[in-house]
Amino acid sequence: MIDSLLAEKVQLGFDIATSVTIITALATWWLESRRRVKNEREVGINERARASSLAKVQSILEEFENAFSQIVLNGTKFERPIDIRLTDKGDGINFSKLALHIAKNRPFIQTQLESLRAFIEGTDHYYETIQKRRYTLLPVLDSIKDGQKIREDFFRDIEEIAQIHNRLGSGWSALLKEYVDLQNIVNETLHDQTLSKEDSIKALISNSDFKDRAFSILLDIDYFSWVSSFVPSGEEENYKDAISNNTADQIRDTVFATYINLTSSSVTKGDELMAQILYGTSCEVQAARIECKDILIKLSALSHKLLSNKEDRPLKEIITDYEEVLGKDTLIR
Repeated sequence: MIDSLLAEKVQLGFDIATSVTIITALATWWLESRRRVKNEREVGINERARASSLAKVQSILEEFENAFSQIVLNGTKFERPIDIRLTDKGDGINFSKLALHIAKNRPFIQTQLESLRAFIEGTDHYYETIQKRRYTLLPVLDSIKDGQKIREDFFRDIEEIAQIHNRLGSGWSALLKEYVDLQNIVNETLHDQTLSKEDSIKALISNSDFKDRAFSILLDIDYFSWVSSFVPSGEEENYKDAISNNTADQIRDTVFATYINLTSSSVTKGDELMAQILYGTSCEVQAARIECKDILIKLSALSHKLLSNKEDRPLKEIITDYEEVLGKDTLIR
């Protein structure tokens, strides 16, 4: 009897232990299955999010590739005719060849202005597009492990494009348009074969249209780097301060002397002055083109980051690599 009860207790204990083991195993399996499903779901969500981000970036990249191609086309149309006629002798740029070409081919300036206009329109479109697309790119950058660091660089690049965009409307490019109008008046005056150069200078000084256009250039601080060459020696800083603070009336003698120097130079070497401004504008166009390319390189690197899914390689490293491979400062395209 006792042996039978003991046997039953042992069997009951074994059955309970077995049941606990089975229940524990089932619970463990169930929890593990839920964890695995959850992980798979999260991985799936992450992959879908990454695929969606990649599709967005590649779509934007294609949009900017097309826009940049047009920028390069218009930019080189403007730059090449200028660059091939410049000579660098080590101590500075020689403008004589370009000036001679201007003198012999008056339509050349108008052609250059048309190319410049097309380039500026292209950069305007590029700038407005990047401003719109930043709302799409911001969450993509924030979703990447090191994207927050790149975000600062990316938006700094956008700001640099904004600055270049503004310079195209107020720097050398704007000066070129103003000086073309000024030089047209000079050329019309010089066509009068009865006037000597001295008489031509006197005629221009008293010409109200010429005077208005000349002072529009002379009193614009954005043009000071070029205007400074006409300011009487030793008065450059005073002149710069005066036009910066709108107090040019306090240095009237200096301003008038600068006006005389500009007028005289426009008569005696106007084509060379035009060549100088064309060169400055060409440098400005090149800088704008490089800044636009910089954005394109970063978008390309971002696309690679999303495509490769390698969290261990920083985006910054990819960008640096792409800048070298794609020739940020060495290749036009």
